[in-house]
Amino acid sequence: YGVANKVFKLNKTESILVSATTTVLAGFVKEVIDSKRPAQSGNIDMGDMKANLLGTAISVGTVLVFDF
Repeated sequence: YGVANKVFKLNKTESILVSATTTVLAGFVKEVIDSKRPAQSGNIDMGDMKANLLGTAISVGTVLVFDF
């Protein structure tokens, strides 16, 4: 959020959307890469994806609640 807000001069809503999308996308790509490992047997860990989404939601909520 801070980079999108301060460096790219986006407003709060745009900054939140950019940072949340980037975070979720990075988590998804990580899970896809991990799923290619033999130990994962080709499955994306949905528990990790839920944790990524929850963490993103909490960070968005924090930004909305406090005036950064």
